[in-house]
Order: sequence, then C-alpha cells, then structure tokens
Amino acid sequence: MKEGLDKNRTGLTLGIFFMLLHSLWVFMIAISAQFIQGMLGWIFNIHFLKPVLLVTRFSLGSAFLLVILTFICGYAIGWVFAAIWNFLGKKGKS
Repeated sequence: MKEGLDKNRTGLTLGIFFMLLHSLWVFMIAISAQFIQGMLGWIFNIHFLKPVLLVTRFSLGSAFLLVILTFICGYAIGWVFAAIWNFLGKKGKS
C-alpha cells in the first residue's frame, strides 16, 4: 500500500469542504442579506473593529463564481498540503 496522503483525494476533500462552507454563505445571503449584515456588524464589534464591509444584493453569477473559485482554491491548498506532507514524511525516514 502506498504511504502518505493521496494528493488528489486530499485536494478534493478540502475543495468540497470550502465549497460547502461558501454554498452555505451564498444561501444565507440569498435568504436575508440584511440579517447577515447585522451578524457581521456584531462579529466585528466584539473584535473591537469598526464594520466597514457592506453585504450587497444577491447575484446568481457571483454566487456561482464564489463557489467554483473556493473549490479550486481548496483543491489546490489540499494538493499542496498533501505533497508537502508526503515530502516531509519521506525525509523523516531517511
């Protein structure tokens, strides 16, 4: 059996995870952008920050782009993580 992390499987796992989180965000914006704006304001305030970001209107095109790009970024991060993990694992056995 091959040792180490499978780069493709790790990339897919992280890509899908990022995609699901951002799909939830898209869904919440579609349901109530005003509620999300209030939540962001509260989160900023408890971190002693002035909220400067504004939630904009829902756009299906932007939502699709966000979900696709976060999947791609998650896949890339997972793939690189697995490659580094496997490289360091080989170094430790030398």
